[in-house]
Amino acid sequence: MDLPQHKIFLDYEKDMKEGDDATYYVLGYKFRDTFEQIIINPHLLGLAEHRNIEIKNVLEATKHMFEMAIHYNAAIVAYSEAEKNIFEQLNISSDLSKYSQIKYINLLKATKSWINKDPKRKKLFDSLEPFRKKLKPYEQRLIKKYSLGSVMRLTNCQAPSNYAPNKISQYFKMVIKSLENKNQNYDKLTPLQKRKATTSLQHNKYDVEALPILYDTIFKTSGTSHLKRSVKKCFN
Repeated sequence: MDLPQHKIFLDYEKDMKEGDDATYYVLGYKFRDTFEQIIINPHLLGLAEHRNIEIKNVLEATKHMFEMAIHYNAAIVAYSEAEKNIFEQLNISSDLSKYSQIKYINLLKATKSWINKDPKRKKLFDSLEPFRKKLKPYEQRLIKKYSLGSVMRLTNCQAPSNYAPNKISQYFKMVIKSLENKNQNYDKLTPLQKRKATTSLQHNKYDVEALPILYDTIFKTSGTSHLKRSVKKCFN
């Protein structure tokens, strides 16, 4: 498939469960030069109000992305097929078929091809130290070699020190529990609870803003071949 001119880069923060059992927290996206976040969990109302962030349910937020993609003839770009799987799950309970032809670019697939088909780049990537060296061994095993934070070390946009892979769902759950105990009054949270909320939103922002940088890096160093092979429809 051809590469659309316009692209919506997005990332959901959710737990590991799928379908109706999944718990969603936030959807971040970047279109052109604008980054936005949508809180997609009603139990984070206090955080949404404090940060002046729009709040929707996950279906409303996803439809908003789809409508934008149709209006601008844009592709949706995400890292892996996780977002595509969310679309397919939502389509089971709500008819989203009119959006199924929107193009989806799996940037993880493009990234693996970009690294592995260039011997020098592959050697450089394999020589990098484990991502987040200070983690305990079992935590290290949870962070995949080709995780976004790991591969971004091949670009000029490395993850910040408070980037917290595999911990964001835990952080959001802490914030939810704390907000519910304080009647959604964000000001009554402890400094630690507020820091977890801030870290979680910053993590999502980095994941989104890293995507166009990675996309452009692949394009500028290798052309369109890896990217074109990673395009498919949003869902069947």
